[in-house]
Amino acid sequence: MAFEMIESSHYNKEFYNSHEAGSFQSALEIIPIISDIFKPSSVIDIGCGSGVWLQVWMNQQQLTDVSGIEGPYVKAEQLRVPVEVVRFEDLKLDVSFGRKYDLVTTLEVAEHLPENRAESFVRMITNLSDVVVFSAAIPGQEGTYHINEQYPEYWAKQFIKQNYIPFDLIRDVIWNNNKIEWWYRQNILIFINASSETKLAIAQNIKPPANPELLTRIHPLLFEYKLRKLEKTKSFFSYLRWKLYPLKKFILRK
Repeated sequence: MAFEMIESSHYNKEFYNSHEAGSFQSALEIIPIISDIFKPSSVIDIGCGSGVWLQVWMNQQQLTDVSGIEGPYVKAEQLRVPVEVVRFEDLKLDVSFGRKYDLVTTLEVAEHLPENRAESFVRMITNLSDVVVFSAAIPGQEGTYHINEQYPEYWAKQFIKQNYIPFDLIRDVIWNNNKIEWWYRQNILIFINASSETKLAIAQNIKPPANPELLTRIHPLLFEYKLRKLEKTKSFFSYLRWKLYPLKKFILRK
């Protein structure tokens, strides 16, 4: 219960609102690329937030078979898609849909779950589709309630346990696209069921499988942010100003 209360305090309306515009713009840029490659007719988004990625799948790609799962922190009135599209579930627990989809997306979600959930979470999403579009925050990326930041090599090992192969099909295309949030540009990978010859052939026609031990990239925007932060905190007074900055923002909002 205490764990759930901590989560609820982080995943409030302000959290979702702050991410919505950038996520929506990123979806507008990324989804056509994914759609052109795999041409899915059904998609499920795990950790869908207010549903902005589902909204783009529905409105831009004209998909009608879409679903989303989000924790019970989002209110129905915050959704950008019909409420019947989204199931509110605790992502720390397995969720069964009793079917498979052409594509699963789960983007910047896994880092919000406990590490002891990592393997079962990957198993859950691979049970939903032969193609998984996945990204998760790397160590030091920072963010609200990031309790399991891991490098992509860590996640690749989890997918390999489920017989899924990593492909790096998107990052080269979107790396310098400033309309897309840098964390998607940095982290997004595709994992494909090794038993799905059709899907493997589609991916291999574009690019060979990625080396699961050489997946980490650091986007220049993250690196520059870290450099600025280091500059601000290298003296005691600079460090103090940096630590007090959130309090200053809070006071100015009053």
